[in-house]
Amino acid sequence: MALTYADTARLEELMNRFLERALVVVYPEDAAVAAGVEMDAADRHVLAAALSADADILLTDNTRHFPRVWMAEHGIEVVGAGDLLVRLAEQYPEQVRAAHMRTLLGSPKTEVGVLDTLRRAAGTKAYDAVSHLSLSS
Repeated sequence: MALTYADTARLEELMNRFLERALVVVYPEDAAVAAGVEMDAADRHVLAAALSADADILLTDNTRHFPRVWMAEHGIEVVGAGDLLVRLAEQYPEQVRAAHMRTLLGSPKTEVGVLDTLRRAAGTKAYDAVSHLSLSS
């Protein structure tokens, strides 16, 4: 399925509306710092954005491409989506339960189908954390 320019423009509009702080301006000095870090060159722009945003967490499922020690020394924790979801479910169970309910209401899938998709996308730990909070549990 190919996306048209109109499709991507609409997606950008929606993302900017709902995630207005998601767009990060990368400062030249942060790009220069990232350029000097020994890591996969294709991921340096992500590191530069994290530095410019003064991020505490860098959320990626490509965690192996980011130098954990360097990141920790600079106050940035590298976290995968599944691990973040587990953490959120532990710290904010009611909010995660409510988000799960909104997902179910907006999905043509059954709860079993939604949870199965979650397991495939974010892993068994995330599946366990959300299914534990599930309304049918």
